[in-house]
Amino acid sequence: MSAAGGLKPKTVIDGRFELVEKLDDRGAGEVWKARDPNFKTRFFLLKFLRRIDGDRAPDELTALAQRLRKLKHPNLLPTLGHGQWEGRPYLVQGWFEGVSLSAALDAARADGSRLSRGALEGLCDQVGGALEALHTQEPPWVHGELHPGCVLVGRAPDGAFDVRVMDAGVGPFAEGGTAFIYADCVAPERKEGRAPLAAGDVYSLATLMRRVLREASETAAYVAPFGGYRGREDVPAAVWAVMGRAMKHSPAERYESAGAMRAALRDAWQTEALLEVRRPGEVKSEAPAEPRAS
Repeated sequence: MSAAGGLKPKTVIDGRFELVEKLDDRGAGEVWKARDPNFKTRFFLLKFLRRIDGDRAPDELTALAQRLRKLKHPNLLPTLGHGQWEGRPYLVQGWFEGVSLSAALDAARADGSRLSRGALEGLCDQVGGALEALHTQEPPWVHGELHPGCVLVGRAPDGAFDVRVMDAGVGPFAEGGTAFIYADCVAPERKEGRAPLAAGDVYSLATLMRRVLREASETAAYVAPFGGYRGREDVPAAVWAVMGRAMKHSPAERYESAGAMRAALRDAWQTEALLEVRRPGEVKSEAPAEPRAS
């Protein structure tokens, strides 16, 4: 049976990319694993966007594709080119051997595995590093739709997590996508229809971290800044405090950029004070004090 949008395995796009399989939960758009017909072991990600009228992509989309190609950072999925196939613009992105963060979390909870504190810290820091790279561009760039579906997670040769963030600025040009599944990751001002801000990315990063640090155990600590949200008891209280500030309703009360939040998190992970472990129904203590900004 043909895949959605008329695409199917073995279709050759522009004589350069042979579609292999459709990939779910890879952020916005319709995403396919593809390979070079002349080099069967060379793979790519092809992200097909919203169908357009006419033979020419909108200038805004062309500008986005060109800007994506210039982005160079180890935690950003590289964009290698772009094209158009039967009325659908597409991005050509580097292949990354991994799964979405959402799928990785689901798998870990299904088999009862528990990531080490160091692994959690490294994973969150890499996502923050990708956002920091965007926010320090000239002019500054905002991701706009960060959520677990557009964060890819793999393993480096040493066994540590290896992270790639995708879809910076792509959301407005995509058809469908998965952002609606992750409504909790959307900053309040975005839900009100306002333009994306760096502080909105900060909010989304905090909600993503909240998913990563969630704990199902009945003996897990209740996190005061999140109204009884159950989280891992081995995560320093100061880390939860940083997340609490990052998720303030008003953008002005959050960290102004991912770089500022990342610096605060690095300090917070080094602190020793942990959250008090409390059972359901126990009185919540006050939120831990936020670490001093470096």
